[in-house]
Amino acid sequence: MCGSDGSHVRVRATVSGERVGHDVEPLSSQLSRAQLGLVYLSGSFGFGFQQMSAFLVPLRARELAAPLDQIGLIVGAGAIVPALLSVWSGELSDRLGARRTYVGGTIVAALAALLMVPVVDYWLMLPIQLVMGFARSTAWVASQTYVANMGRPDERATHMGRLSFATNAGTVVAPLAIGQVANLVGYQWSFSVMGAVTLAYTVIGVILPEVRAARTSRTRGGAGGFGRALQLCRQRGMQVVLLLTFVRLWNGSGWRPFMPIYLRELGFDNTLISSVLAANSVVGTFTSLGASWAARKTSNEVATAIALGLGAIGTAASPALAFVPAVYVPALLIGTGVGISLPLLMASVSSEVPSDQRGLALGMRMSMNQAAGALAPLSVGAVAEPYGIPLALLSSAVFSLSLLGASMALYASHHRRQAAVHVDRDT
Repeated sequence: MCGSDGSHVRVRATVSGERVGHDVEPLSSQLSRAQLGLVYLSGSFGFGFQQMSAFLVPLRARELAAPLDQIGLIVGAGAIVPALLSVWSGELSDRLGARRTYVGGTIVAALAALLMVPVVDYWLMLPIQLVMGFARSTAWVASQTYVANMGRPDERATHMGRLSFATNAGTVVAPLAIGQVANLVGYQWSFSVMGAVTLAYTVIGVILPEVRAARTSRTRGGAGGFGRALQLCRQRGMQVVLLLTFVRLWNGSGWRPFMPIYLRELGFDNTLISSVLAANSVVGTFTSLGASWAARKTSNEVATAIALGLGAIGTAASPALAFVPAVYVPALLIGTGVGISLPLLMASVSSEVPSDQRGLALGMRMSMNQAAGALAPLSVGAVAEPYGIPLALLSSAVFSLSLLGASMALYASHHRRQAAVHVDRDT
């Protein structure tokens, strides 16, 4: 049974009719309301920390006279390690327990943020970003794993919905708060506030009991699940989902680091810049509610591609709309793409794989997210340094639209193949 003393709860699981682990139902009623609130609040760390980092790191690097192409490299470094190891992060949560993994991830992320304070050479930000990005991603995977292991299957949709709401709230509050902090103490010392906030999340993890799922199979995939992941990548439906996932993160990851710099150099203050980033998150929070409606009108994949196409248009139009109030329009378009695409992509991933491989598939989706998060700022920065931010964002949008076209071509091929199979069965 679980309790505030840190005791463990094991999830009842079966494999081919044989029970594995302890016969304990991980009912959410075993957690107090305060503990449930802390569980959901823990989910706001992943994207909240990311938003604070996305605001501070490029502006601090620019303050240290970093060229735009090198800013792109520094920002992208935060996603390089998670892109390679997100599948392994999920495996770590399964083996050590989600709570322990979450506590470890937040501690390392807090220490990395504090190490940013004394940095006076922008190149020193690069190795810290590598560590900070992996720690954040690991803690975020752990918080999702904790909630997935909590409660009966028919309760999990409710729990995940509440976790998502807290996560989206973090994306709204974080950029607004860190923008005000930067106005008061500057970019350098804002990292100390970022570290202190992260340690508060560590305390949340320490307070919560461990909730662990028993193993549902006798054997594990080799190399931390990477062999099975490669097999899934050969499926046409999974290829479509992964391409769309890549575009989803590419749009925001290429726009978010450089638009604040562009606005700052035009004379906008930190409060307005942070409000633009927050508007992007607010729209993403509420447009997600219309995702199922959009999918019913077309399909998960087509609705996702349309929404992400709007985001690409917003990216391209951002420099031309850099005046109040039009400056918020690109943020709204990109936020619409983010909000509608997230639940549809998660649903698409789940439908493309067997039920016992959904966790692995979600880890693959996160790896693709991080790959886009690493490559987008690097690529946009490489174009922005010689040619300027407007052309860089335009080229980023053209690339996104090209990938969307490729994904829809794959989807049409996959759809025709499935239709032919159904016809053969009918005849």
